[in-house]
Amino acid sequence: MSNRLPIDPDVCYMLGICTINGEVPLISVSSADDHVTDRFIKTAIGRFKIDPKKISFEESEGIKTVGFYNSILKKKLLNLMSERDRILKYFNDYSGSYFAGIFDVRGGVDRKGIFLKHLNPVDVIVLERLGIRVTGRGVFRMRSPSRFADLVRPYSEKFKYLEQQSNSGKNGKV
Repeated sequence: MSNRLPIDPDVCYMLGICTINGEVPLISVSSADDHVTDRFIKTAIGRFKIDPKKISFEESEGIKTVGFYNSILKKKLLNLMSERDRILKYFNDYSGSYFAGIFDVRGGVDRKGIFLKHLNPVDVIVLERLGIRVTGRGVFRMRSPSRFADLVRPYSEKFKYLEQQSNSGKNGKV
């Protein structure tokens, strides 16, 4: 790998779903959704060339945690995270993939609309700059849900599942 990690939608999706911080050496994702953990594994193996034997799996109370150790990749991902306000400034594949990752792990749809839990203040600012109005603390609600849906729909595993459920149930869209 070179000094900088080339950015593509897969990398941006990984930034959205991963737990990466300076304290824990593990790059991981925790989710009850098999689609999210499967995509994490496929990207780790295919895009980042991680040896499948080095990927750890844990399951507790229906939540699967999948991760691997790679200090060089972790530094590169942390560097991209610190630059995300610059990288994600356009309504494009990169920002769509990143916020789809966040939605897949910490978001959902309920009777009040689309929400994301525990957003970083930088992510709130990026969403606002993309024209997606957000309100709340802890649980952030989309005030412009159709714009957010347009951003993440092509990249989100959860959105695909919700639309499939919606279409099979009442022939409508999320």
